[in-house]
Amino acid sequence: MSQLVQATEPSHWYRADGSPCYEVPMASKKGAMRSTTLSDARKMGLYPSVTTIMRLLDKPNLTAWRIEQAVLSALTLPATPGESLDDRARRIVKDADEQVTKASALGHLVHDAIEEYVTKGCLLYPDPKVHNLIKTFIEWWNHNCTKLHYAEKTVVHAGYGYAGRLDCKAEIKGRGICIIDFKCRKPSKDGGRCYPEDAMQLSAYKEADALTSPNTPETCLSIILNSEEPGLFVKEWPKDEIIHSFECFRRLCDLWKCLKKYDPTCFQK
Repeated sequence: MSQLVQATEPSHWYRADGSPCYEVPMASKKGAMRSTTLSDARKMGLYPSVTTIMRLLDKPNLTAWRIEQAVLSALTLPATPGESLDDRARRIVKDADEQVTKASALGHLVHDAIEEYVTKGCLLYPDPKVHNLIKTFIEWWNHNCTKLHYAEKTVVHAGYGYAGRLDCKAEIKGRGICIIDFKCRKPSKDGGRCYPEDAMQLSAYKEADALTSPNTPETCLSIILNSEEPGLFVKEWPKDEIIHSFECFRRLCDLWKCLKKYDPTCFQK
């Protein structure tokens, strides 16, 4: 049986000026594009995204959820008469992948809707399901946000050689200037579902933002939206945990450079 599950995911890359370089032209087909690779990055001096670097981390909760989707597909997908085990296995994997893709697509739609609302103050063409999921967020935002600095901005850390898309920077009542990251997840028993890597991601954005912004953020927030029904959980990360998280990310960044045999900071010198 050939390999059923593909282990690779496309990486996100940025130029030194912060502009994305997710795709490059195909040499074999004029006008066509393909995903940017590490080899391309080495030639062009591109910066890896925060999430690309963090793929080195084991994410047991995400792995467990993916396994759960595969098990559910295996248990619930009807058998087809005369189907070989190989074909059935491929169909199960495809069905499980579709569940993962749907969850990812919902997360992207929620992010897009939040960006539209915080920047424009309205939802022009909301998906009914997404509109329903973010209505609790809209109420929270209207009550707590006093000023939006920016949303979905690319931040670059030339010193450590990484970049990424910061979800939001805003002034929040009682919390000052905040770096904010949005997640759409199935809730836990206490209403929220936060992980150490959430703090690491926020810390990386916070440090990169501080290099170019005169408005130093005071607080990092994870805002978790319920993926099943309207609901919101706000996690304010302790300052000492954010400091520790960036130290962890910095070391992870060094490990990534070592494993990939590529340091984008050297390219810029």
